[in-house]
Amino acid sequence: MEKKNTFKALTVNEFGGKIEVKEHPLRELQKDEYLVKVMGTTILPADLFFVAGQYGTHIPDLPLVPGFEGSGIIEAVGEGVDKSVIGKRCSILADQFAKEFRGTWAQYHITNSQLITIFNDDVPYDRIICSNINPLTAVGFLDTLKKMGKKSVAHNGASSAFGRMFLRLCISQGIEVINIVRKESSIKEMKEFGGKHFVNTSEEGWENELKKKCLELDVTVLFECVGGKTTGKSLSALPSGSTLFHFGNLELAGISEVNTGDLIFQKKKIEGWWLLTWITSIKPEEALYWKKLIIDDFEKNDGKIFGTAFNKAFALEDYEKALGVYKEQSTK
Repeated sequence: MEKKNTFKALTVNEFGGKIEVKEHPLRELQKDEYLVKVMGTTILPADLFFVAGQYGTHIPDLPLVPGFEGSGIIEAVGEGVDKSVIGKRCSILADQFAKEFRGTWAQYHITNSQLITIFNDDVPYDRIICSNINPLTAVGFLDTLKKMGKKSVAHNGASSAFGRMFLRLCISQGIEVINIVRKESSIKEMKEFGGKHFVNTSEEGWENELKKKCLELDVTVLFECVGGKTTGKSLSALPSGSTLFHFGNLELAGISEVNTGDLIFQKKKIEGWWLLTWITSIKPEEALYWKKLIIDDFEKNDGKIFGTAFNKAFALEDYEKALGVYKEQSTK
């Protein structure tokens, strides 16, 4: 195989500025490293916050290559890595704490054993593109519920790819779910794979409907990713003593309309939920258990729980079109 010296990657030179395609040098592999030819990557809400310099606790140096995850094929390995993995398919996760961030929106990505998942079967690349962040977040939510002793939950952004994934996981675990959506068409689609309880925020009085269903199903936990007024309104609809986990901000607006009485007298709580916080808080054997659950679904179950369907793909150079389509289709 001809040795690669450079590769193309999307590059951010200024937070919030224009993204450009640039050539980057391909460095020599170090111990415990893998060179992955990226076959596919995706756009997540976190990516947009990241390129604006508004994501996480660590701001990397510029310039940087965005992209938190993807899939590909292992082309080379460094010292200490079994060479038999060369040619195998894998999913990759970028190191969010790297000083020089080199993500997956690129032709090649260098990673290590902690940030790569190697699949034994030739699963399709597009199936495992999203086999890290969303699946791990979904099992993280499930683990949070189990440790709180809960058997029911509500979540908004429910019609998104992640929301549907979380619903499928909960159904497989016997957990009742209130799905908060914004379109009637989403309800029909989600009923087809087992969704039973819905609240449509485009309808007048949706807060009262949510309050009613929470009482009926004993829901005292809500995972919330919309932000703005929706956060405060959702908190008010929850029963006394409930917890709202805020894990995203699709509205790109500050949390508002939080009723002081909910916090003081009703003993309700708003807590942040972040994947990295959860995954670093659990025991290594727990992390292995959840990771195996995800891998088994992709290898033995065709990704029926954790798989994500994509209806459009773009070349690296067509990133502006990809970003435009993503923003147009984003769930609010």
